[in-house]
Amino acid sequence: SFFNIINNKFPTAENYPSLPVVSHEVEGAEYAKPLDFAEPELNLINLISQLPDAVQRAAGEYKTLHITNLAYETARAFNDFYNQCPVLQAEEPIRNFRLRLVASAKQALANNLALLGIQAPDIM
Repeated sequence: SFFNIINNKFPTAENYPSLPVVSHEVEGAEYAKPLDFAEPELNLINLISQLPDAVQRAAGEYKTLHITNLAYETARAFNDFYNQCPVLQAEEPIRNFRLRLVASAKQALANNLALLGIQAPDIM
């Protein structure tokens, strides 16, 4: 169960084999200058970074709703990002950054859903 997993240790591919793993390999990842982030990018990054805290809070309070709410908010933020920030049409190095952000969002959502016992679709 969710709480048994959390009480033992945070799930990883090694100790929780059904946890999905997404490759984040993108060519040309070296950037010559800092990127200016759009608001949807920042919102998505912020929500992705909240997963460890949501897991700890859910385990401490025995309430999976924290993970459920974060999964919903992350999906909503990704939708906003996707609609407002072109990925493949963007110039380099923004394109590579956004491709990595898409991969990170996919992994975060897959982890959220796996913790809830839901298998994420491979393609949408």
